[in-house]
Amino acid sequence: MDPSLASALQAWKLETEFRDGERHHKVLSGVERWVEEKHLGNGTFGCVYQERCVSGPSASAVRAVKQILKYQSKLSHRELQALTTFSDARVPEYQNHFVRCLGWFEDKDKLYIAMEFIQHGDLHGYIRRGILPEPEAAAITAQVAQALRFMHQKGFVHRDLKPLVGFLSCNILVSRPAPDWHVKVADFGATKNMDGTKLGTHGIGTNGYVAPEQLDDSLADSYSPSVDIFALGAIVFCMCTGSPPFRSPGPLFAYVRDSSLFPIGDLDELTGLCSKFVLRAMAARASERATIDELLTHRWLLKHSGGNKG
Repeated sequence: MDPSLASALQAWKLETEFRDGERHHKVLSGVERWVEEKHLGNGTFGCVYQERCVSGPSASAVRAVKQILKYQSKLSHRELQALTTFSDARVPEYQNHFVRCLGWFEDKDKLYIAMEFIQHGDLHGYIRRGILPEPEAAAITAQVAQALRFMHQKGFVHRDLKPLVGFLSCNILVSRPAPDWHVKVADFGATKNMDGTKLGTHGIGTNGYVAPEQLDDSLADSYSPSVDIFALGAIVFCMCTGSPPFRSPGPLFAYVRDSSLFPIGDLDELTGLCSKFVLRAMAARASERATIDELLTHRWLLKHSGGNKG
């Protein structure tokens, strides 16, 4: 690991002892005892649990803790770098758009990343109850798009945004539900720094939201933020119809070969502006997709969510 990165991450490390199934953190004002309460879900890499502080300065507080096996250390350090970057208290806008990191600790086998607990769960449960009204979908989209804009400005690509996927946890969390939605982006397990290469990109992502070039390197000369743009379009499609447009690689690559195979008919009940937004985001070729700035100023978002900043 780069020495400067190691030094930055060390500042977030929690002094910890493991005793009788509890985590004891030494803090400035005493010792906090935390216990695991329940399993919350599975992230891109690792499992997430709810923990409660049973004594000490943070007594009764609740947090989410992601557990990652140390053999995935390269991935966990990357996730920590993204989490700590977007938990910078000097940039208040980050707190509105990203799940906040509270620190990290370790034992001989695992790395533990402590994060704020988002009480209303993830977007998955809400979509399962029924498709979202178009204005609400636009409000959520605008917030996720702004989070992506911050990530891309800092040189990060998320690579695995998803709102609804089988046994995997969604990484769009709901801090305030309808009608005045407020969501935050989480799970940076697949995140990487942009450096103009395809390093380790093949196969990263989740069916339904993964861009074609994430599955076939020949479709793009370099790895870029456009994979997040594609995922954002698929998220809009899912919120408005109940499922993503391509659930498996077969139909996705058929669309790459013939753009007329995009299931645009599923969007017939929506406005033309929404359909155009999805198509601009989900162009088969990365070079033909809109940028995040273009999407943030798209007429569909401006019409429905101009006043919703999260």
